Amino acid sequence: MLSRKIAIGSGVGIMLVGLLFMAGCYDTKTPLGSASSGTVDPANVGDFAIVPAADALPAPGAHPNILIRNFDDKMYCISWTGDDGKTSLWAGYTTQVKDAMFANCRQLTDDGSLSDDFFIMRIAFSADHSQLTVRNLKDDFFKGQDVSSSDKLQSVIADNLDNNAMYDSDTLYAHRVAATTQPAQ
Repeated sequence: MLSRKIAIGSGVGIMLVGLLFMAGCYDTKTPLGSASSGTVDPANVGDFAIVPAADALPAPGAHPNILIRNFDDKMYCISWTGDDGKTSLWAGYTTQVKDAMFANCRQLTDDGSLSDDFFIMRIAFSADHSQLTVRNLKDDFFKGQDVSSSDKLQSVIADNLDNNAMYDSDTLYAHRVAATTQPAQ
């Protein structure tokens, strides 16, 4: 299911990322926080290749699946290319909940429409920003809970940060690879 997953984000030092949407992910009309409070950490911008495990490294010359870019110093734009070769674009920002970072992401469409749905996932970068880890929230976990506002959603998440029942079973790992694009001159 990894070919249908992506993320994007911005926030207090961590972002992104994306990946792991759709299949069982938590999508909501209520974002976890406000995009206006987002900031881009340039250390999170780059090209990443998905790997099968946390300790695995991409093959030499691996093509990136995820491109993370600074959109406007508050949000990130992420390009995700799945195993089927199709690329999707996402925009989003991050929100800090206690010691964890969460990405609030929206898919960019070909027709210019903007979805009301946010996909929310927990993200983390390694200290050297070489590895990205993404954990999707489990949609079923939030059914029946009062998450009608950003504050209420944040409270539910904060109370369950270490509760594995809140997360999908799959964790996505991606490692930084050589950039495929050059900056404009």
